[in-house]
Amino acid sequence: MKCKSCGEDYPSKFWFRDENTENICIDCYNKEHPEEFKKERSMQENLGKMSLSQILFSFTGRIGRGTFWAVWFSMMAVSLVIGLMIGGISSSGDEGAAAAGVIHFLYLILSGWVGLAMQVKRWHDRDKSGWMVLINFIPILGWLWALVELGFLQGTIGPNQYGEDPLHSTEEKSENVVQ
Repeated sequence: MKCKSCGEDYPSKFWFRDENTENICIDCYNKEHPEEFKKERSMQENLGKMSLSQILFSFTGRIGRGTFWAVWFSMMAVSLVIGLMIGGISSSGDEGAAAAGVIHFLYLILSGWVGLAMQVKRWHDRDKSGWMVLINFIPILGWLWALVELGFLQGTIGPNQYGEDPLHSTEEKSENVVQ
C-alpha cells in the first residue's frame, strides 16, 4: 500500500488511519498532526528529567500516572519473584528460613520506601501535600480514595508548588496560552 499523502510504500506497522479513514504513513501523520507529535515528544523529554533513583527514592517533585503505574506493576513483578525465591530458600531448612526472613524484611523496607515516594510524588502532581499518604490508614475508604486520586485522576496541568508538570513542557503551555 502507498501513503495517500506522500505516495511511498511503508511496512504495515507504520500506518495510521486519519479522519478520512485513508491510510497514511507515520511521517505524514506526524506532519499533519503536529500537536500529537509534540505531546509524545514532550512526555519522552520529561521522562529524562528525573533519574531512576529520583523516581524511586526521592520524595520531591512530581510524576504522572503512567510512571506511577509502571513502577507499581514493576514492584508487583519483583514481589512475585522475591516471593518465589523466599519460598524456595525457606524450604531448605532452618538456615534457609532465617535467610528468607532477612531477605523478606529488607525487601519490605525497600518496597515500602519506594511505595511512599511514588505516592508522595503523585499527591504532589495533584497539587496536594505528600502527607496525604496518611489517608491509607483509613481502611478501605482511604485505599480507594488514594487509588482513584493517584491512579486515575490527571495531575495539575502546568507548574504547581511542587514543580513542573511532568507531562507538558513549558514551551507547549506558552503556545497554548497564546492561541
